[in-house]
Amino acid sequence: MPTFQRFVMSFEAQKEGFMAGCRPFIELDGCHLKGPYKEILYTTVALDANSELFPLAACICEQETLSSYVQGIFMLVKFSGQKLKDLFWKASKSCEVHLFKSAMDEIELLNVDARKCLDKIDQIHWSMHCFDTSIKCNHVTNNMIESFNSMLGEHRAITYFCLLEYIRRMVMKRFQERKEACNRWTFDLPPIVKAKLVKTSEESRMLTMLKDGNGEYELLGETRAYLAKLRLGTCDLCVWPEITITVVLPPPLKTQPGRPKVRRREPDERPSQTRGTSVVCTNCGVLGHKY
Repeated sequence: MPTFQRFVMSFEAQKEGFMAGCRPFIELDGCHLKGPYKEILYTTVALDANSELFPLAACICEQETLSSYVQGIFMLVKFSGQKLKDLFWKASKSCEVHLFKSAMDEIELLNVDARKCLDKIDQIHWSMHCFDTSIKCNHVTNNMIESFNSMLGEHRAITYFCLLEYIRRMVMKRFQERKEACNRWTFDLPPIVKAKLVKTSEESRMLTMLKDGNGEYELLGETRAYLAKLRLGTCDLCVWPEITITVVLPPPLKTQPGRPKVRRREPDERPSQTRGTSVVCTNCGVLGHKY
C-alpha cells in the first residue's frame, strides 16, 4: 500500500501575490508536529509591500534537513556566554563592513574557535552588510516563521488533513482582510512604510548636508559622515581606506633654521619662583645688595 511521505501546499493566489506585491525575500524553516508520526511542517513566508507576513507555502515531510551554513550557525550553541551572543548579533546586524569587522575582532579576542566557526560560513547568509540591497529588508532572524507557527497553536497536534485545512482557511481569511484594508488606504505608500519614512525624515534633520556636485551629497552627523549618490540610489558610510600595516611610525623630528623661539610669559601668568643665591655687597660686605 502507498505510504505518506510528503505534501506541499501553495495556491495560485499566493504565487501571484508574491510575484506582484512582495519583496524578493523569503524565510524557510520547519517545526515539529505533535501528532503520533512526529514529522516536520515546513513553512515559507515573505514580506508584502506593507512589511507584513505573507504566507507562501507549507509542506509536511518526513524529516528536517539543514543546509551547511545553517548547521554552522547552530554550531555556535556550543560556545556559551552572553557577551559572545551579543557580539554575534552585533556582527549579524551590522549594515556597514567596518562595524562587522570590528565585531568579528571582538569575537576573536573573546573566543578564537567561535571566530573560526563563523569564518567558515559565507557572510551573505548571515550578515546584513552582505545582503542584496534590492530586497530592502533588514531581517536576520526567523521571527516571521515563528510568528506563523504561533498562529497554528494546538492545531499542530491534529491530523495532517485538518492541519492543512486550517492553514488554507487562515490564509484565505488573511488575504481577504488584507485586500479590504488596502482598499481603505488614502496614500500611495503603505501605512507602515509611510510611518518609517516620516520617522527617518525627522531623524535626518540633525544631519548637515554638503553638496559635492553631480547629484552627490555628504551628510554629516554627530559621529559619522555618509556619502549619498542620488543617481545611483546609494548611501554609504564615509571611511578612510584600510591599510595592512599595523604600526605606523611618526615622521622624524626636524629642527627649523633660525633663532629658536623663547616662550613668553602670559599676561595673567605669575613669574616663576626660582631659587636665588645670596648677594653680598663688594664695598661694605653686607648681604642683600651688590653695590
